[in-house]
Amino acid sequence: MLNTEFEIMKKVVLFCLLGLIFLVIGCGSASPSKIKLWQERVAEQNTRTLPEYAKFMDEKLGITCTMPRNFIDQKQLRQWRIHQNRDVTFVYTPVLRSKDKQCIILYPFYPVHTDRVGDTPCFSSRERKEIEELMKKDSTILKTPNWKVGIPRSIIYSEIRAALDIDYRAWIDPDKHITVLAGKEARNLFNADSVFIYDIPMDKPYEEKYVHCTGLAISKANRPVLYLKWFFTNKGKKKEKKYLDLIKKTIWYGDIPKK
Repeated sequence: MLNTEFEIMKKVVLFCLLGLIFLVIGCGSASPSKIKLWQERVAEQNTRTLPEYAKFMDEKLGITCTMPRNFIDQKQLRQWRIHQNRDVTFVYTPVLRSKDKQCIILYPFYPVHTDRVGDTPCFSSRERKEIEELMKKDSTILKTPNWKVGIPRSIIYSEIRAALDIDYRAWIDPDKHITVLAGKEARNLFNADSVFIYDIPMDKPYEEKYVHCTGLAISKANRPVLYLKWFFTNKGKKKEKKYLDLIKKTIWYGDIPKK
């Protein structure tokens, strides 16, 4: 399992680093069409369909994933930067689009392990340092037996700060930004401990027409955390709850697989 996870993490790092090298260095010697072709080839090699994603998640992580009703697998891999001024970029695959084309769901290329946040390539060194500092300062969390469950909230704060383009140390009022579902409600939804729903302000539309973004973080103690992104058109945003309801029980934490 560890070898498989290591190989996947290497792919994520390679994908992000090579993309950055091409953009920063290669632009002077390669045409935009060649750069785009290279990026498409890399994306194709790393893209997962939902069945492929589900197979890996079930066998390696004990998390069941099934297709939500009225969604279509786009068979894509996407990078998404939260704000153009901030170095916080995530890689997602699979990508699902609703049949009415008013909503898109991005699944994380690889879930975040709460015990290995420092090794997660989706965050800049500054963001990782922020998470570590928040965990050290939050004595309430550190006094609990499962203190790592506080990491999802810290990462969400980092995403919101990046989206608002504010100082990474700025105070975020959770009551204004985050809705938390816990206890029986979270268990009924995903067999999780906590579910976090939060708006992510966008500095530019996603694919030109999707102007609203909602983050959905699904967390269970000592298990990988899934950070999904939902994009909506203005019309789709009015039916946001309807779309969110469709994912109920399509992600389910089962037993931890035997190594």
